[in-house]
Amino acid sequence: MPEPRSIDVVRTLQELVQLPSVNPMGRDVGGPQYGEHAVTEYLDHWMLRSGIPHERHRVHGATEKLGARENVVALIAPENRFDDQLPTVLFDVHQDTVPVEGMTIAPWSGRLEEGRIWGRGACDIKGAMASLLAAATEIATSRTRPSANIVLGMTVNEEFGFSGAEHLRQLWQGGGSRLLPKMPDAAIVLEPTMLDIVVAHKGTLRWSVQTLGTAGHSSAPHLGRNAIYAMGHLLSAVEEYAEAEVGTIAQHALLGNPTVSVGVVRGGISVNTVPDTCEIDIDRRVLPGETPAAALQHFRQYLEQHIGGKIDFQVFETDSPWMGLNDAHNGAWSTWLQQQWLQAGHTA
Repeated sequence: MPEPRSIDVVRTLQELVQLPSVNPMGRDVGGPQYGEHAVTEYLDHWMLRSGIPHERHRVHGATEKLGARENVVALIAPENRFDDQLPTVLFDVHQDTVPVEGMTIAPWSGRLEEGRIWGRGACDIKGAMASLLAAATEIATSRTRPSANIVLGMTVNEEFGFSGAEHLRQLWQGGGSRLLPKMPDAAIVLEPTMLDIVVAHKGTLRWSVQTLGTAGHSSAPHLGRNAIYAMGHLLSAVEEYAEAEVGTIAQHALLGNPTVSVGVVRGGISVNTVPDTCEIDIDRRVLPGETPAAALQHFRQYLEQHIGGKIDFQVFETDSPWMGLNDAHNGAWSTWLQQQWLQAGHTA
């Protein structure tokens, strides 16, 4: 067994922030700041140095520019082997960050100033990763016998697509890991919640809406039908739906109401042509208990009632839905966590 290690959590966080791991967000880009490879290597070396059994699992989504994307799965258990007789707790934390465009500070400095670490990912979620590494290493190198299989799932591509988390789930379904051979009894997903215990969350649906027109030349715009103008009218209807309609569909005691937001507009190919298509991307947040089909049907019916027959449009889904998690599945687990939290001297 390795000697007990004293971990400087602040220094660990600084080192993680200084390793760029920007998610390309679906773009075909490359370069040292993109992808999780540097963080994956850091985690691999950390586990080797600490004597913690671990595996690297390649996740789909690699490109020639980006390179491989790999989850790291580690296990802390008696005798360094998964024990079927013990409960299993999974801690999940993601390796990637959102992009750095628009940042006004050095994204990779990791500087410590006035009690804060500055840089991309310091909050979401490398701070929690540093804390998890420190706690896990302390347990692994101590003489204490763990009372559970403690699995660390350090996943890729959380910010766009969730393929790392999906691959992690497939491990216990398909027998792809000796460290996580069955579904965990409980899980904690590390996110920046200000240390609140979150037991419910909304799901996500993504739709695109396209307006159709007739192409033409800008010198004779009356000979065409401008799809961007049509989208302007449709956007007004979507805004009304977001502000006055979608929030009346359902309510949740912890999460409030469902929401709709337009995040992207695409249209036109050149300034001297009348565009024949225009497209928007919509984010719909879904409450536990809602279904993707019902949410989409409600939206389509609203548009048909308000602009049907006036504007030629079509609605289609763009991503697989991620449904909301209901607090009813987490009651006992969250109550136990809160008790441990209070015993550690914190306030609820």
